[in-house]
Amino acid sequence: MKEYPVLSAKNISHTYESKDGQRIKAIEKIDLNVMEGEFVAVIGTSGGGKSTLLKIISGLMEPTTGEVEINGGPVDFQKNRIGYISQSDTLLPWRNILDNVSIGLEMQGFNKAERYERSKEFIDKFGLSGFEYKYPKELSGGMSKRALIIRALVMKPSIIIMDEPFGPLDVFTREVLQQEVLKIWKEEKTTFLYVTHDIMEAIYLASRIVVLTHRPARIKAEFDVDFSLEGSIEDIQYHPEVIEIQKEIWNVMREEVARSRQDIGG
Repeated sequence: MKEYPVLSAKNISHTYESKDGQRIKAIEKIDLNVMEGEFVAVIGTSGGGKSTLLKIISGLMEPTTGEVEINGGPVDFQKNRIGYISQSDTLLPWRNILDNVSIGLEMQGFNKAERYERSKEFIDKFGLSGFEYKYPKELSGGMSKRALIIRALVMKPSIIIMDEPFGPLDVFTREVLQQEVLKIWKEEKTTFLYVTHDIMEAIYLASRIVVLTHRPARIKAEFDVDFSLEGSIEDIQYHPEVIEIQKEIWNVMREEVARSRQDIGG
């Protein structure tokens, strides 16, 4: 176990200019550490700054102030691989699933035999065996999302960052994939940073939940999820411990949701 965080965001703030010329502060003075093997869920309102935070953490955007470290040093994508999974389907339509899953290894210089061997191992392990030579258009939404997760895993990343990945999916597919992510976390000991607006999803998946204020996003509260319950979200949602922490989180978020509604209304 590392003595330093896998991920450390230090004093992150970000201001951007809107189309009408206004300067909008999206994030303000966020300090966040994610330790090896943690599953941290970040909850915030729509448009509240959480996706901006993820883009900064994953190196897709520069913060106005502050810095991000991976494994105790500056972000270096050659040394510190980051798996980033968004809501969008980013599979390449002209490549079959095996070639989509192995694209990161290809860019890293692995030969075909090596990248196919590693990719097929994860394809078999996580339920896409038999579909490796299909193309994205031939897959369901759930299968496509699973392929994206496998593509991140084959790179053996320091951390996997997921930005509301299951939002567009139907409730049944989402439940299956939630269980799949939980299985990956437990079996692979992968470190996750997961953004969601769904409190129950956060409780089900995470070992720690971070609640952000509405824009500008600041860390308002943190909750340790220190109980373990078997089954799906539907199975655990009425357990007394789940109901209690759900109430606590909602009480913290209530004011932020009201502020978000005011922004939408005016």
